[in-house]
Amino acid sequence: WGWSWSHIAVRSRAGEWWLGTGAGVLRYPKGLTAPPVRMGREWGLPPGNMRVFEDSRGVIWVGQHGVPGHALFRLEPGAARFESLGVSHGLPPLTE
Repeated sequence: WGWSWSHIAVRSRAGEWWLGTGAGVLRYPKGLTAPPVRMGREWGLPPGNMRVFEDSRGVIWVGQHGVPGHALFRLEPGAARFESLGVSHGLPPLTE
C-alpha cells in the first residue's frame, strides 16, 4: 500500500476516493461503488510507493518514495495528467 500508514487514502471534497499504491494511484470517481481508474505512467506517475493529499483548492498531490529517489506530483482540477515538480519549481533535489 505505501511506505507509511498515513496519507494512503483520501476522500476528496467532490466525493472521489484516491488510493496510493506501489504502481500509481487508484481513483474512485463515483465513490467506492464502481471500479477505480488506475492512474500510472500514462498520467505522469512512474511506479513507486505513493501518498496522496488534497489541498483546499481541490488539487491532488502525490508524494512518491521510489528508487533512485523521491518525487512530488500535482493534479490540478480538470488537468489531463499529473505535473512533476522539482528543482525548477524551487524544491531541493529529491534524491537520496
